[in-house]
Amino acid sequence: MARKTLSAPEPITESLGATLPEVIREEADHNKSMALQVADAEARFHDGEEYNEERLTMVANGVASRVALEFAVGGAALIRIKARFGHGNGFTTFIQTRCNFSMDTAQKMMLVAHALLLPNNQPRPLLTTVAAQGRGSIGKALALASLSREELDKLDAGEMVNGMTIGSIEVMSLKDMREEIAARDIENGKLRADKLKLVEGRMPKDGSEPAVVLGRLAAEV
Repeated sequence: MARKTLSAPEPITESLGATLPEVIREEADHNKSMALQVADAEARFHDGEEYNEERLTMVANGVASRVALEFAVGGAALIRIKARFGHGNGFTTFIQTRCNFSMDTAQKMMLVAHALLLPNNQPRPLLTTVAAQGRGSIGKALALASLSREELDKLDAGEMVNGMTIGSIEVMSLKDMREEIAARDIENGKLRADKLKLVEGRMPKDGSEPAVVLGRLAAEV
């Protein structure tokens, strides 16, 4: 009886569509990317306390609906947490299961933190100015977050940007601020005037009506 020749088993990496060195390299690149993301978040938004997810979650939950300064600090806490999730839906699941606000609010909090907090969570003068106006200050902070870093730096220094100064922002209505910023975006080609529409007396619906409110104008996106 002839002896049956056994073929060598197929390398497991071939069935995965990648060689072992490629898998190792991809894992190393992922770990390096995560480490850089965490380092960046910690360098900019560290609040003097060691990282503790429970504490930062309490910070974010406790300030999401208060004035702009606290809104931004909550956003900084979320940025530090998000940095440890990397890509995928992990952070979304965290917001849904651990936080008392929506993902939309979380994104706005982080946007304000990125724009209006300096290293070590120090507020820009602009943020201090609008935060003094109480609960309505969050709308102004979100409007300011649409400006470039260069524009924010100029406003902090007392210069005029788009017809606004830090002094005029203090007394302007939110509607007027949004319209000034909209005019700037139209002039710079970021918005087209024929893409503006009226939103009568209400905010656009989340998700089902994608729009950015600009006073009574909304620019479709």
